[in-house]
Amino acid sequence: MTRRLVALILSLALAAPAHSVAQETGDSSRGQREAPETAQEGSSSIVVNGKRTDVLSEAEQRTIANRFVGKLTAITPFDALPLYEPDVYCPAVIGMVDRVNTQVKERMHTVAQAAGIEPAPSGCLPSALVIFVDDKKAFLKEFERAHPVYFQSLKDRYWSVPNEDGPAVCWQLTQLINENGVPVPRLSHGDIETPGGAQIVTSFSGGSRIRAMTHTAIAMSVVLIERSALRGLTIEQIADYALMRTLTSVDPNQLAGSGAPTILTVLDTPMGDEAFASLTSWDMAYIRSRYEGDPNAFGARTRARIRHRVREAIGEEPAQASDMP
Repeated sequence: MTRRLVALILSLALAAPAHSVAQETGDSSRGQREAPETAQEGSSSIVVNGKRTDVLSEAEQRTIANRFVGKLTAITPFDALPLYEPDVYCPAVIGMVDRVNTQVKERMHTVAQAAGIEPAPSGCLPSALVIFVDDKKAFLKEFERAHPVYFQSLKDRYWSVPNEDGPAVCWQLTQLINENGVPVPRLSHGDIETPGGAQIVTSFSGGSRIRAMTHTAIAMSVVLIERSALRGLTIEQIADYALMRTLTSVDPNQLAGSGAPTILTVLDTPMGDEAFASLTSWDMAYIRSRYEGDPNAFGARTRARIRHRVREAIGEEPAQASDMP
């Protein structure tokens, strides 16, 4: 039932051809610009690595790991984390030449599979859309005008695209699902809420102190990245950054200066400085643990499990000195 619902949502969202979307705000050359010279042939293997720095104390490492997980896991203690359902995650990439688009898409699919996301098979309906553009703000404005369905939350009545600084922005369209896999309709104007704004959901299995009666399924992630930010990056860096953005819903600017080794900071790395070559061990530990276990588990329980897994990754890749207090 859930899978059919998500497919219906995606079919409505992607009614227009993707390549026409990429060209709506500019001239005919948009979407055909060559990738940076360093963004050439990708690798089919997955190498989880990064730059190593002076090792901090164990207490400092744990503090940075806890902060990393806390920033990426923005959820209330009694809600479940937004996740892709099995066989739904399907990346689609537009805005570069076909060769580069294909390499980024294939890398995203391969890493997602290795991380336990259970992506959809080939020929699937896109549910993780990555678009490379010249001007993020100009494209976003025209994109919303031409395709408003990408900007209508299936879960929250009051919702808007995050206002992110920098060359990228990401948002997700989600749907609340009950324990039987049935979509929970979004509250409309005039519907009754509790005094705290919570939605009432009926369940025949009863409540629980360790798991929610609903979970949030991701129907679509959209990532916009300005092409100018890709100079000097490889296919692996671009694809792994895009993957992490589609699987998390937090502005990576919040991680600036945190000391956490993550591919999410690659766009902010100055030209000529050493950057993470791919998904790091912290990144892989995070997304693997996010998709482990019960999807209905309360956010506090899930966050604790993720913290444990990321702390284990410290031995493989230490944190850096943090600029945060």
